[in-house]
Amino acid sequence: MIKRYSTGKHVARHIINAMLCMYMLHTPVIAQHFTTPSIRLNNVVVNNALTPVTWLADNAHSGKLPLQVLLQFHSLPSASAKAQLKNNGIGLLDYIPGNVYTAIVHKVPTASVFQSSGISLIADMQPGWKISDELKQALASQADFADVTVMFTGDYSRADIDAQFYKLGAEIISERILMGYCHIKIPVDKVLQLAQWHHISYMSSYRADVPLNTYAKAATRMHIAADNTATGGYGLKGKGVAIGIGDNTSGVYHVDLADRIINYNPQAYTNHGVHINGIAGGAGIVDPKGEGMAPAATLTNHFFSDVLEATPFIASQHNVVATNNSYSASSGSCAYSGTYDVLSAGLDNLCNDYKKCIPGIRCG
Repeated sequence: MIKRYSTGKHVARHIINAMLCMYMLHTPVIAQHFTTPSIRLNNVVVNNALTPVTWLADNAHSGKLPLQVLLQFHSLPSASAKAQLKNNGIGLLDYIPGNVYTAIVHKVPTASVFQSSGISLIADMQPGWKISDELKQALASQADFADVTVMFTGDYSRADIDAQFYKLGAEIISERILMGYCHIKIPVDKVLQLAQWHHISYMSSYRADVPLNTYAKAATRMHIAADNTATGGYGLKGKGVAIGIGDNTSGVYHVDLADRIINYNPQAYTNHGVHINGIAGGAGIVDPKGEGMAPAATLTNHFFSDVLEATPFIASQHNVVATNNSYSASSGSCAYSGTYDVLSAGLDNLCNDYKKCIPGIRCG
């Protein structure tokens, strides 16, 4: 008995299969091509990186040492590769996405060192790459001196910094040694020359600390944390906990705070600093509605970002586990929001070095 197929469906299926085969045979197949990731810095894409062989052929390097460079690896270097580079006069510094490190070259190695370490591209660090766009714009409108925040890198000493600043006529205004940067006043025409120094990591405009407020009170329901257990709360009043407060004045001027403050802030009375201390640890003596988040906590008081620089001391001497920083490097505009600059990098350094004391950045 002969099996019969339905007329339309059978023919259509064969036509479709034939068309698919013809399409696949006539469509070129291109394998996915993997390229070396771009070297991207904060404000530039580096397009002039050289292979190690080409870089070594440039004899001018020997006259520039020590020299800050960008090194791109085929893959992240192992501990042994890092040690080999160090033993041959190259110290790796900061990691940049794309298998890239900043590094300082103290002596020019052989090609075999680059090859065995897995280095694919090298670029001499240009001074303009280490200056923020905002600072470049500010320098264009300044005639004499500029206020600059400078971040350092590598194995530098204070004597090295002082000598470099003295040579360029720069003056240190304030320091954040722990976080690796300082505020300086420098002749405008010397900024680019300072950026050429191999121990300079990055430079941006100086930004003074300013009080930060949010003029709205959210219904957070956080009172349940400090409420007594008999009334349904958790009884967490901060007893035995120490908090660092960085602001424009101390809370010693208020009866709700005075007996629990260890004061390192010499500034005269202003509202904001007392207000912030009250939010953190006000006892609610004058008005129970003004009770803070941790009404039994000890509070160390510091002038604005001095609390960050004091982190090792207050953590060891007063068992401070967190700091409150209700101030900003900019206010009145969102243009600066999200900018990763010297201040951001310094805070990262602090968090990485002192993991048991957490800095909180927030509005008052």
